[in-house]
Amino acid sequence: MVWTFDNFRPGAEIGCAEMQVPDDALLNVAAAFPDLQPGENGPELTIATLMRAYTFLIYPRPPGNIHAEQTMKIFRQVRPGQTFVARATCLDKEIKKGRNWVVFGIELADGGKPLVEAEMRFVWAM
Repeated sequence: MVWTFDNFRPGAEIGCAEMQVPDDALLNVAAAFPDLQPGENGPELTIATLMRAYTFLIYPRPPGNIHAEQTMKIFRQVRPGQTFVARATCLDKEIKKGRNWVVFGIELADGGKPLVEAEMRFVWAM
């Protein structure tokens, strides 16, 4: 089932999964951010991991969605090889000016302790 606007229910959990930060994740971050020092683990890896969790949990998505806004609170940085639990929730949805808007809550936690909490706002294509 493709996630359409009608499928989302504010307050409902969309998905939850145990995931792992790939061992080679810092190499991928370094390729995307060449100004980082080798092996540096700044917020970039945590943000990339958050986006990876979003794309895994809210799948399949229709083409044409627009990631319009994001806020996040990082409690602790993720690290390569780390196992964590990712959870996605539909926080809100509305039709505004003829467009479908959806707000997701994405949380990453390790051992029950939060790593990062984010709200992502999208224009949803269908």
